[in-house]
Amino acid sequence: MQIDARFMAELPSGSLMRTVSAFDTLNARIARLAMCLGVALEREDHLHSVFKSPEEFVDPLRKRYCIELRGLLVLRYRMMRNATEKIGVGKLRVILTSVEQQLALDGFKPASDGLLIEKIFSKD
Repeated sequence: MQIDARFMAELPSGSLMRTVSAFDTLNARIARLAMCLGVALEREDHLHSVFKSPEEFVDPLRKRYCIELRGLLVLRYRMMRNATEKIGVGKLRVILTSVEQQLALDGFKPASDGLLIEKIFSKD
């Protein structure tokens, strides 16, 4: 992951790498669950559909995956809010952009984890 050395020096030792690692692991799991469920999280309508009732799944494993995916998405948004309060919006954007680049290097399609960075950080 390409994180600026000046940026790293501004945070307590290890704090940045733990944050990057947490988002990296979380986003990869979200992307994998979405693939298993056949949900294209890069589309907002699919992203919103995850928050509907998982009762539509007859298969208990798919139902569990849906519940886990929904919980991980909520967790990520809470982590993003907390990170924004601690390190600021600009630094969080750098971290999330780095994490998305790593996912692409790992073979995932852009925004396959539902993280629409440009939309999240737009000033609209």
